[in-house]
Amino acid sequence: MNPGGGLTPRGFEQCLWLRRTLPELVDPAPAVRTSQYRRSQDTATLALPGLPSEVTTALNEQHYGDATYMTKHKLFVTYPEGADDMNCVPS
Repeated sequence: MNPGGGLTPRGFEQCLWLRRTLPELVDPAPAVRTSQYRRSQDTATLALPGLPSEVTTALNEQHYGDATYMTKHKLFVTYPEGADDMNCVPS
């Protein structure tokens, strides 16, 4: 069983690292907000134990249908009509 719930084993280990590191970087009682995704909530619980968190849809990932997870190169090869916008996309 993965003690991190929705996290991968690597993600769980990263949360433990984050728990040790965060006290040096944030106020003693930071505001904690997560997306609706379980791995986000698990990260907050593991990295900041005992602190309340607020779930907000504003932090949910955005999906772009078939274009989701495409590299910019593949995106503009697949959808050449958007190539003019490539200069506007941050690298």
